[in-house]
Amino acid sequence: MEAARDSRSIVNCDAYILRLPNEILLLIFDAAKSPYASHIPYRLAVVCHRFRDILVRDMYRVVSLPKHNERQRSALIALLPSRGHHIRRLEASAPVERRDYEPDDAQVSNLLLSLSRCAKQFTNLRYLQLHLHTLDRTLTTEQQVDLIEMFKVLPPHLQELDLAGFLWTAAAKALAVAQQPNLQRILLNLESIPGAWMAPAKLTANCPALSIHIPARSKLEHIAIGFADLPQIERDSDLHPCSRHSSCQWDTGLSDLFVASSSSLTNLTIFTGSFPTSSVVHHLKQVTTITFENIDFHWDEDLLDKLVGPFATSSVTSLRLVRCSGIPTTFAEWFEYTGQFRQFFPALKELGAGLLYTHGDKEDFDEYDSEGDIFSEIGDGPIWLPEVRRKFVQDCEMLGIHAVLQYDWWES
Repeated sequence: MEAARDSRSIVNCDAYILRLPNEILLLIFDAAKSPYASHIPYRLAVVCHRFRDILVRDMYRVVSLPKHNERQRSALIALLPSRGHHIRRLEASAPVERRDYEPDDAQVSNLLLSLSRCAKQFTNLRYLQLHLHTLDRTLTTEQQVDLIEMFKVLPPHLQELDLAGFLWTAAAKALAVAQQPNLQRILLNLESIPGAWMAPAKLTANCPALSIHIPARSKLEHIAIGFADLPQIERDSDLHPCSRHSSCQWDTGLSDLFVASSSSLTNLTIFTGSFPTSSVVHHLKQVTTITFENIDFHWDEDLLDKLVGPFATSSVTSLRLVRCSGIPTTFAEWFEYTGQFRQFFPALKELGAGLLYTHGDKEDFDEYDSEGDIFSEIGDGPIWLPEVRRKFVQDCEMLGIHAVLQYDWWES
């Protein structure tokens, strides 16, 4: 009898909050959320079935499969068939062996098999990240079949796609069967032939097929091309030898890509010094934001003219050189203030550049000692002399350009 009374008192205590409508409960749960206490929704979800039903949509709105916790990873994959319709952002990366950091092909197979079986449940998926780091960047026959099946049945609501770690040929076969008319942004970090860390300039044999990965009626707004995480040694060897030939397949493939997106593309990110700017710039008339990232210019004026120069007469409003080294001082000549109409980058409003290799003088540092100044006779060499960079800043101000410049200070 006493036990029954205790049981009723517990139910009555909970009944006060349970009498609230779901909309009010959801507001309470939202107020309890915190970036420092992300576990709160999961704790609340196990209180009762009603709490779980209210919270389940938010709990599975973003799903990132753990790379190194096999138990959590398996549990989340098992829930995909029943919770897939709640997912809007899915980040799926095949883990690597922690001991030697080599790809785990078994994990790749399990991941692709699971995704192919439940892909049709992803009715609200807007962003898909799929990083499959196989041992030699190739997929087995079974893995290729599962990848194709996944894209074949994936509901047509995808807006962003991020693929990395395997061959372009495998991705092309899968994307050829995809029906994704809403796709707006695509990031390809792929390779054309087997081999670790293949430089993007070697994407030659399969580049003409780039056009097939653009679904009919797609409106791509942002394209990022190249390797964001390519080691410096590979970036330096990215010489793109086939650019000397008129029938360059790299140029042809990119032209196909930009022709299909010419009316919608507004944002372009370039990670490779082999980007054929001159051959595709006439397809980029709607582009307003251009970012060059992780490119070593080697103080080469010709490379600067080849990559950035063709945009000098475009309608670009934002130009950024992010984590770029060896930027020659001739870059500043495009922004010289003459008191007349701007000849280069006429619509530019924002400019970012770094790192500019420079040194200080007495205007920068009170304790500067000019005796033995080894830079006084360098002239227009690789060093950005203090007077050159200061004039660069002043010219940008006079032109109404908001410039954010980062320096690599030389220390004697």
